[in-house]
Amino acid sequence: MKGLTARMFTSILGNVDIMPKDDLLGPLEFQIIAAALYLGREAYGMNIRSKIQETTGRSILIGTIYSTLERLKAKDYVRTTMGDPTPERGGRAKEFVEITGTGSVAYNYTCRVQHAMMNLAGGVYA
Repeated sequence: MKGLTARMFTSILGNVDIMPKDDLLGPLEFQIIAAALYLGREAYGMNIRSKIQETTGRSILIGTIYSTLERLKAKDYVRTTMGDPTPERGGRAKEFVEITGTGSVAYNYTCRVQHAMMNLAGGVYA
C-alpha cells in the first residue's frame, strides 16, 4: 500500500501503539532476542547461534551474531556480562546476554506488528 499514513497504520494494527521506527527489530535482531529469551541464563553467542540455526535452518557466522549483539547493546536492548574463564574454551570467558526492559518492549512491539500484519493477510503464507 503506497503512501500508508499513521491513521491507516493504526487502523490496520488496531490497538498496537505506534513506536519509533528504530524500535521495530530487524529479522536477525528479533531472532537473537527470541533465542536469548529462550536460553535464559545460558544465552551467549555460540548458544544463540546454535538455537537460531536449529530453529530456522539458517547458518549464521558467529561474527554476524556478535556484530548484531553490539548493535542491540548500542540501542540498550541487551546487556552482556562476562562469565568465568573455562578450560574447555581455552581459558576464554563466555559473554552472557540479558534482555533489557527496553529490549523486551521492542521485542513485544515487533511481535504485535508481525501478528497484525499476518492478520491483515488473513494468516495466509505466500
